[in-house]
Amino acid sequence: MVDGHRQDQRRQAPGVHPCLRRPRPRHAGRRPQPPLHPRGHLGHRARPLPHRRLAGGPLGARHVGRPAQRPLYVTGRVTSTDGTPLPGAVLDVWQADADGAYEAQLPEADEARLRAKYRARDDGSFCIRTIAPRGYSIPMDGPVGDLIRHTDISHYRPARFHVLLDEPGHRRLITHLFQAGAAYLDTDVVFGTKDALIVPFTPRPAGPSPDGDTDQTPFLEAEFDFVLQAE
Repeated sequence: MVDGHRQDQRRQAPGVHPCLRRPRPRHAGRRPQPPLHPRGHLGHRARPLPHRRLAGGPLGARHVGRPAQRPLYVTGRVTSTDGTPLPGAVLDVWQADADGAYEAQLPEADEARLRAKYRARDDGSFCIRTIAPRGYSIPMDGPVGDLIRHTDISHYRPARFHVLLDEPGHRRLITHLFQAGAAYLDTDVVFGTKDALIVPFTPRPAGPSPDGDTDQTPFLEAEFDFVLQAE
């Protein structure tokens, strides 16, 4: 490893952002999986960073450690490929802060930060309340930075948040949703952008919010359905 002294419990590779780490082969140690159903949701191969196990919250529960940024509500349903709702499905949601740092990268973070788990209702519907994500630069102080500086590739990632669903009887899904119109969508440094994962964030005035409450500040609203394929 180059500059191995930069490697520690929170930073497992020198100068390498978590999104750039080599993922475990998709089927290593597992039986082969069937082809993805046409309605099966698109995922990506990055693994979530270690985090505390959070209990699944109710509809509209709020992210832990939510800084004072513009609220974002994400609503939708979790279903199987035939449209059957998956009641009680747990959505594990996380994102980086305004500086592009995730919870596991912050030495001062002794509790969950910008993470939460949500449970879908009986009809598969859910409502996530978080903050509008921001784009950020990958770390440029290690070998990855040296490589990027010798190219014309942007070192920025577009605004997005991550979702993990791991329901019994269904293929595990780790994916992320990008904000439509965000900077760097076409130049994502790790080429993780997919058109089907780009979602409009619609501005709403202060007032009634999608979780049935009232928000005293203007907020953003997005809609997205997660479709899981049976194993």
